[in-house]
Amino acid sequence: MTEKKMTFYSHRYLITPMTNQATLHDVMGEKKELSFGNLIHELYETTKTVWNKGNRKYLIYGYQNRKHIYILKYAKVSNENILVEGDIDLEPGNIESAKFIYIIIDLAHQIILIQKKSTVFQEVSSAENILAEFFREKMKKYNYVVNIYPLTTKIGFWKYVDS
Repeated sequence: MTEKKMTFYSHRYLITPMTNQATLHDVMGEKKELSFGNLIHELYETTKTVWNKGNRKYLIYGYQNRKHIYILKYAKVSNENILVEGDIDLEPGNIESAKFIYIIIDLAHQIILIQKKSTVFQEVSSAENILAEFFREKMKKYNYVVNIYPLTTKIGFWKYVDS
């Protein structure tokens, strides 16, 4: 049996306050990192989280956890048109299918690894943007914004190599 190699892109997530005003969480001493860590742990423990964005449906499944590192399955659900057996002829039908990528979150170093799999998301940046929007929505109740940035870009990498 051959092993499949997976490609991951590295990102850093930053958690910043929505306003300069102190929040109840600030006053109570709850750190933004702890709030985000609790969210990630909740995603892992809940096993299945469904999130609807427009007419799209996304799923997050808890997969593995070791100390401060979480591995989650991040799926995009799509409807596929198929033909099904009818009484007189084949009839159009619809089936929901989900394809997933792995995301690895390191809470100690604020790093997210996003698997590249073009059958799920054509571009890693699409997965990154949708995931960031999900985190922003969930962290809004704590008055925080979550942004995800690539640790390096192709242009930046090759500029560094050429210098």
